[in-house]
Amino acid sequence: IAHATDGGGSIRVPAALCGLFGLKPSRGRISSGPDLGEALAGMAISHCLSKSVRDSAALLDISSELMPGEPYTSQKQNKKFLECVDIEPKNLKIGLMTHDFEGNKLDSDIIELTKKSAKLCETLGHNVEEINIDLSAHSILEAWKIIPAINLKLLIIYIQGQKVEKPSQKIAFLVVYLAMGKNLILKYLIGTGVKNFMIQEDQWQLEHGLMMI
Repeated sequence: IAHATDGGGSIRVPAALCGLFGLKPSRGRISSGPDLGEALAGMAISHCLSKSVRDSAALLDISSELMPGEPYTSQKQNKKFLECVDIEPKNLKIGLMTHDFEGNKLDSDIIELTKKSAKLCETLGHNVEEINIDLSAHSILEAWKIIPAINLKLLIIYIQGQKVEKPSQKIAFLVVYLAMGKNLILKYLIGTGVKNFMIQEDQWQLEHGLMMI
Protein backbone atom coordinates (compact mmCIF):
# COMPACT_ATOMS: atom_id res chain seq x y z
CA ILE A 1 0.00 0.00 0.00
CA ALA A 2 1.20 3.52 -0.83
CA HIS A 3 -0.45 6.73 0.35
CA ALA A 4 -2.00 8.81 -2.43
CA THR A 5 -4.44 11.69 -2.90
CA ASP A 6 -6.99 12.28 -5.64
CA GLY A 7 -8.69 15.48 -6.73
CA GLY A 8 -9.02 14.92 -10.47
CA GLY A 9 -7.64 11.42 -10.97
CA SER A 10 -4.29 11.27 -9.15
CA ILE A 11 -5.10 7.91 -7.59
CA ARG A 12 -7.14 6.39 -10.40
CA VAL A 13 -4.94 7.29 -13.38
CA PRO A 14 -1.65 5.93 -11.94
CA ALA A 15 -3.49 2.80 -10.83
CA ALA A 16 -4.83 2.24 -14.34
CA LEU A 17 -1.39 2.75 -15.90
CA CYS A 18 0.51 0.58 -13.41
CA GLY A 19 -1.79 -2.42 -12.97
CA LEU A 20 -2.76 -1.40 -9.44
CA PHE A 21 -6.07 -0.79 -7.69
CA GLY A 22 -7.00 2.83 -7.08
CA LEU A 23 -10.16 4.06 -5.38
CA LYS A 24 -11.10 7.67 -4.73
CA PRO A 25 -13.37 7.64 -1.63
CA SER A 26 -16.43 9.87 -1.48
CA ARG A 27 -16.09 13.40 -0.15
CA GLY A 28 -16.32 13.37 3.62
CA ARG A 29 -15.31 9.72 3.95
CA ILE A 30 -11.71 10.38 5.07
CA SER A 31 -10.70 13.36 7.19
CA SER A 32 -8.11 15.88 6.02
CA GLY A 33 -7.51 16.89 9.66
CA PRO A 34 -5.97 17.91 11.86
CA ASP A 35 -3.75 20.05 9.60
CA LEU A 36 -6.40 20.77 6.95
CA GLY A 37 -10.15 21.28 7.04
CA GLU A 38 -10.58 20.41 3.39
CA ALA A 39 -8.80 20.51 0.02
CA LEU A 40 -10.20 21.61 -3.36
CA ALA A 41 -13.68 22.14 -1.89
CA GLY A 42 -13.65 18.54 -0.69
CA MET A 43 -12.69 17.14 -4.09
CA ALA A 44 -9.16 16.15 -3.02
CA ILE A 45 -9.26 12.98 -0.91
CA SER A 46 -6.50 10.96 0.73
CA HIS A 47 -6.41 7.18 0.33
CA CYS A 48 -3.94 4.80 -1.33
CA LEU A 49 -2.68 2.82 -4.27
CA SER A 50 -2.75 -0.90 -3.53
CA LYS A 51 -2.35 -4.30 -5.14
CA SER A 52 -5.88 -5.46 -4.30
CA VAL A 53 -9.41 -4.32 -3.56
CA ARG A 54 -9.04 -6.11 -0.22
CA ASP A 55 -6.10 -3.96 0.88
CA SER A 56 -7.80 -0.69 -0.10
CA ALA A 57 -10.99 -1.75 1.69
CA ALA A 58 -9.06 -2.60 4.86
CA LEU A 59 -7.32 0.78 4.85
CA LEU A 60 -10.64 2.54 4.25
CA ASP A 61 -12.06 0.86 7.37
CA ILE A 62 -9.09 2.10 9.38
CA SER A 63 -8.96 5.65 8.02
CA SER A 64 -12.62 6.61 7.65
CA GLU A 65 -13.04 7.97 11.19
CA LEU A 66 -13.94 11.69 11.08
CA MET A 67 -12.86 14.50 13.39
CA PRO A 68 -14.90 17.23 15.15
CA GLY A 69 -15.79 20.15 12.87
CA GLU A 70 -15.59 18.30 9.54
CA PRO A 71 -16.96 20.48 6.69
CA TYR A 72 -18.32 17.40 4.86
CA THR A 73 -19.52 13.97 5.96
CA SER A 74 -20.51 10.83 4.05
CA GLN A 75 -23.24 8.45 5.10
CA LYS A 76 -21.90 5.98 7.66
CA GLN A 77 -21.49 2.40 6.45
CA ASN A 78 -23.52 -0.30 8.20
CA LYS A 79 -20.88 -2.91 7.36
CA LYS A 80 -17.12 -2.74 7.19
CA PHE A 81 -15.75 -2.19 3.69
CA LEU A 82 -13.56 -5.28 4.03
CA GLU A 83 -16.67 -7.40 4.65
CA CYS A 84 -18.17 -6.12 1.39
CA VAL A 85 -15.30 -7.45 -0.72
CA ASP A 86 -16.76 -10.97 -0.82
CA ILE A 87 -20.31 -9.87 -1.67
CA GLU A 88 -21.27 -10.83 -5.22
CA PRO A 89 -21.94 -7.54 -7.08
CA LYS A 90 -25.26 -6.87 -8.76
CA ASN A 91 -25.41 -6.28 -12.50
CA LEU A 92 -24.26 -2.75 -13.21
CA LYS A 93 -25.15 -0.26 -15.94
CA ILE A 94 -21.82 1.11 -17.20
CA GLY A 95 -21.35 4.12 -19.46
CA LEU A 96 -18.58 3.89 -22.08
CA MET A 97 -16.96 7.05 -23.50
CA THR A 98 -14.38 7.16 -26.30
CA HIS A 99 -13.71 10.90 -26.01
CA ASP A 100 -13.03 13.34 -23.19
CA PHE A 101 -15.51 15.71 -21.53
CA GLU A 102 -14.85 18.40 -24.14
CA GLY A 103 -15.57 16.14 -27.10
CA ASN A 104 -11.94 15.50 -28.05
CA LYS A 105 -11.19 12.07 -29.50
CA LEU A 106 -8.85 9.86 -27.50
CA ASP A 107 -5.80 8.00 -28.78
CA SER A 108 -6.71 4.86 -30.72
CA ASP A 109 -4.74 2.60 -28.34
CA ILE A 110 -6.66 4.00 -25.36
CA ILE A 111 -9.98 3.51 -27.14
CA GLU A 112 -9.08 -0.10 -27.98
CA LEU A 113 -8.10 -0.94 -24.40
CA THR A 114 -11.18 0.81 -23.02
CA LYS A 115 -13.44 -1.22 -25.30
CA LYS A 116 -11.66 -4.42 -24.24
CA SER A 117 -12.35 -3.54 -20.61
CA ALA A 118 -15.99 -2.84 -21.50
CA LYS A 119 -16.21 -6.24 -23.20
CA LEU A 120 -14.84 -7.91 -20.08
CA CYS A 121 -17.50 -6.17 -18.00
CA GLU A 122 -20.18 -7.50 -20.38
CA THR A 123 -18.88 -11.06 -20.00
CA LEU A 124 -19.29 -10.61 -16.23
CA GLY A 125 -22.97 -9.85 -16.74
CA HIS A 126 -22.93 -6.04 -16.70
CA ASN A 127 -24.72 -3.81 -19.21
CA VAL A 128 -22.39 -1.46 -21.13
CA GLU A 129 -23.72 1.43 -23.20
CA GLU A 130 -21.77 4.02 -25.16
CA ILE A 131 -22.67 7.49 -23.90
CA ASN A 132 -21.85 11.10 -24.71
CA ILE A 133 -21.10 13.66 -21.99
CA ASP A 134 -19.90 17.01 -23.30
CA LEU A 135 -19.07 19.68 -20.70
CA SER A 136 -17.44 22.13 -23.12
CA ALA A 137 -20.43 24.49 -23.01
CA HIS A 138 -20.58 24.52 -19.21
CA SER A 139 -18.61 26.44 -16.60
CA ILE A 140 -17.63 23.37 -14.57
CA LEU A 141 -14.20 23.05 -16.19
CA GLU A 142 -13.49 26.74 -15.61
CA ALA A 143 -14.57 26.37 -11.97
CA TRP A 144 -12.20 23.42 -11.62
CA LYS A 145 -9.32 25.76 -12.53
CA ILE A 146 -10.40 28.48 -10.11
CA ILE A 147 -10.87 26.23 -7.05
CA PRO A 148 -7.27 24.86 -7.08
CA ALA A 149 -5.95 28.39 -7.64
CA ILE A 150 -7.78 29.66 -4.53
CA ASN A 151 -6.52 26.69 -2.52
CA LEU A 152 -3.00 27.45 -3.68
CA LYS A 153 -3.31 31.10 -2.68
CA LEU A 154 -4.27 29.99 0.84
CA LEU A 155 -1.31 27.60 0.84
CA ILE A 156 1.03 30.46 -0.09
CA ILE A 157 -0.39 32.60 2.72
CA TYR A 158 0.16 29.67 5.08
CA ILE A 159 3.77 29.26 3.96
CA GLN A 160 4.41 32.96 4.47
CA GLY A 161 2.92 32.79 7.96
CA GLN A 162 4.98 29.72 8.86
CA LYS A 163 8.21 31.35 7.61
CA VAL A 164 9.39 28.04 6.20
CA GLU A 165 13.14 28.14 5.68
CA LYS A 166 14.39 24.55 5.37
CA PRO A 167 14.85 23.50 1.70
CA SER A 168 13.25 20.09 2.35
CA GLN A 169 10.09 21.75 3.69
CA LYS A 170 9.98 24.24 0.82
CA ILE A 171 10.31 21.45 -1.73
CA ALA A 172 7.24 19.73 -0.24
CA PHE A 173 5.18 22.92 -0.58
CA LEU A 174 6.55 23.71 -4.04
CA VAL A 175 5.53 20.36 -5.49
CA VAL A 176 1.91 21.54 -5.43
CA TYR A 177 2.85 24.93 -6.83
CA LEU A 178 4.99 23.60 -9.67
CA ALA A 179 2.53 20.87 -10.63
CA MET A 180 -0.24 23.43 -11.10
CA GLY A 181 1.61 25.51 -13.68
CA LYS A 182 2.36 29.19 -13.26
CA ASN A 183 0.30 30.45 -16.21
CA LEU A 184 -2.89 29.06 -14.67
CA ILE A 185 -2.02 30.40 -11.24
CA LEU A 186 -1.13 33.90 -12.37
CA LYS A 187 -4.34 34.07 -14.38
CA TYR A 188 -6.52 33.58 -11.31
CA LEU A 189 -4.44 34.75 -8.36
CA ILE A 190 -4.64 38.50 -7.95
CA GLY A 191 -2.40 40.53 -5.68
CA THR A 192 1.17 41.77 -5.90
CA GLY A 193 2.02 40.00 -2.63
CA VAL A 194 1.32 36.61 -4.21
CA LYS A 195 3.20 37.51 -7.39
CA ASN A 196 6.18 38.79 -5.42
CA PHE A 197 6.17 35.56 -3.45
CA MET A 198 6.30 33.60 -6.71
CA ILE A 199 9.23 35.70 -7.94
CA GLN A 200 11.07 34.96 -4.69
CA GLU A 201 10.33 31.26 -5.12
CA ASP A 202 11.71 31.39 -8.68
CA GLN A 203 14.99 32.73 -7.30
CA TRP A 204 15.03 30.07 -4.60
CA GLN A 205 14.42 27.31 -7.16
CA LEU A 206 17.23 28.58 -9.38
CA GLU A 207 19.62 28.61 -6.45
CA HIS A 208 18.74 25.01 -5.58
CA GLY A 209 18.53 23.66 -9.15
CA LEU A 210 14.78 23.11 -9.00
CA MET A 211 13.58 25.47 -11.73
CA MET A 212 10.86 24.00 -13.92
CA ILE A 213 9.58 25.64 -17.11
